[in-house]
Amino acid sequence: MSKPYLIVGLGSRGVQPRLEIRDLKENKEQFTLFIHALREIQRRGYTPEAARFKDLGIVSLWVVLYPNSRNLMQGESMGYLTNVGAVILLRLMIPYRKVSGEDTVIMALFSSLRGTDPVFSPSRFWDWTDPRGETEGLPAVLRPQVFQFTLPDGSRSALIENPLAFYNFGSILPEGFTDSFSTANGDRVSYFKGWSRTYRRPSSNPTPIEDYVEIDTLMRGDEEQLGSVRQLRNQVGGLFCYPTPDQTAEHQRPSIWDEFSNTYFQRSIEAPHNTVHNLLGGSGTMADPDYAGFDPIFYLHHCNVDRILAFWEFTYNKFWVGKGYYKKDGDGVPIPFVQRKGTWAESDGFKVDQSSPLQPYRSADNVYWTPERTRWLNDSSTFHKGYTYPDIFATVGDKKEHVRLTDPLPTTEADVRKCKAVLQSSFGLAQPKEGKVDHGDDKQAPGGTDERNEAVPNYRRFYVFIELVEHAFGGSYSMEIVCDGKAVATFAVFARGDRTQCAACKVKKRSGGLVRGFVDLPDGVVDDIIETRKDEVLGLEPSKRLEAVARIIKESFTLRLVGASGEFLAESARRESHDDSGQLVGAAQEFLDESAGESHDDLGRGVESGVPLDTAIVPKVELQSCRATKRSWTGGRGDPEGESEISFFDHVKFGKFLPDGHQWQTA
Repeated sequence: MSKPYLIVGLGSRGVQPRLEIRDLKENKEQFTLFIHALREIQRRGYTPEAARFKDLGIVSLWVVLYPNSRNLMQGESMGYLTNVGAVILLRLMIPYRKVSGEDTVIMALFSSLRGTDPVFSPSRFWDWTDPRGETEGLPAVLRPQVFQFTLPDGSRSALIENPLAFYNFGSILPEGFTDSFSTANGDRVSYFKGWSRTYRRPSSNPTPIEDYVEIDTLMRGDEEQLGSVRQLRNQVGGLFCYPTPDQTAEHQRPSIWDEFSNTYFQRSIEAPHNTVHNLLGGSGTMADPDYAGFDPIFYLHHCNVDRILAFWEFTYNKFWVGKGYYKKDGDGVPIPFVQRKGTWAESDGFKVDQSSPLQPYRSADNVYWTPERTRWLNDSSTFHKGYTYPDIFATVGDKKEHVRLTDPLPTTEADVRKCKAVLQSSFGLAQPKEGKVDHGDDKQAPGGTDERNEAVPNYRRFYVFIELVEHAFGGSYSMEIVCDGKAVATFAVFARGDRTQCAACKVKKRSGGLVRGFVDLPDGVVDDIIETRKDEVLGLEPSKRLEAVARIIKESFTLRLVGASGEFLAESARRESHDDSGQLVGAAQEFLDESAGESHDDLGRGVESGVPLDTAIVPKVELQSCRATKRSWTGGRGDPEGESEISFFDHVKFGKFLPDGHQWQTA
């Protein structure tokens, strides 16, 4: 084996912020350097091999060894960390993003500049929570185009094809590429073995056309789809609604980190992460975990995940995987998390904790990175990371506040609450506002008479708990929550295809691996539903109103499963109802009368040929709700119309989301 490739920071050039790609584009000199450096590492003859762009993507494909590393063949699984639900996967991605970010690009840049030493910020991220996406869709700088730059002597460069738009493999594809066939529609093919470059939302064709119009529509929204950016902002803002460390017991903290970090739980960073993959990929590169790492946008997307993670762990710095989790009434000895089926370097069932080696990535001192060494961008006592992210600002109350990653970690409850308030507001958590209909709630906010707590009157946030079988449809797919024919929320599954060579993924498929999460129903949609039928609620005793509201909400939505490229998979359709004499009753009779004997679903589409969905992959969906408080961290009562820290309490479950008379049907 040749000399290992070491992943280091900027060294003497100091800590530099990773810039949002649109902001980097406005700095002509830095953007020029960045584009030329990225083109350099995409060059097929670039050395060292471990820093070549094509070889960075092999950790996505798993089956191929990373250059300058070795396969110890300890475990049954092919890959370095093949359990997607592992509690340290987010930590592995930090050195992965470093080798694919500033370290590799810096080396390419300085080698191409032959010893010059400019001051610049080499790395970047795409902030898909930026509200600009609600109007512009995908930033223009990420689309196919050509660039031309002014050179130091005043002349113009030759036209340069945008290296952020795709990666061209040339005539030799990496080992392990294979075509992927949709199980929902036999003629839907992803031609990974035949495509010589990466594609975003391509047509199913050996020479496809990319659908950037559809990407923009999904991001911005239209009459059939509520914009994804709005939901992404609310989801990320919701990640900062976890309780403060002072509100938790010591034994809970590793479990909270576990919940935040992977898709087997509920309020996880993986939920918005998966949505972005499917939104961009369709039946193309980004929607398949085996190939996503070869699209340049993968790294901009994951650097934004890293940015969110950095601000989350800065705020919740006491929540950590540590040495394992603890039983509530146990003996206080940590129980390690484990890796199923092992990896190339570790045997089946090996322990995963803060000291686990993040192979195959080595740090400057030629030892493997560990989760502990990837923590906190402001901590130089264990390891200098060499990068940071720009400050996040928000107006909270009447004052502009900020969170800065290079500041000391917040340790007091007031400091943590301030971070929560700023980040909730900046990332776009939907602000709870006083409702027009009294739900009959009379429970006090947590803290009782504490003047810092004030429950938002007549307000409940309704949300849906979803549990989907990860490998139900042979690849990535999504659930859409539909109201009046419009998809108002989505929940994505980011899964490998049936032909994947990832051994652990095959194990999970055989064992029925699940993806779980919460999806908020948009307040505006819920308010309109309740307002239209408020007479059914206000005429009841207060103690019965909440159940009535829940029933109305269930009756107003349907569910639909679609493939990553939008192809229909299954939906909740109204089932015929009969009385004891065999006659159709109630709404079922009216529905069939209107459709002249032809069976339709709730969206008016014919489902005569539909068949029940296999019970083994039927989704589990439940309706739940909670109340909200707004609290100022300074001690005063929060303004219900202002932007103070938001917390949720009084969570109530209402059972299955689909009302009686509905069943899942396929095409």
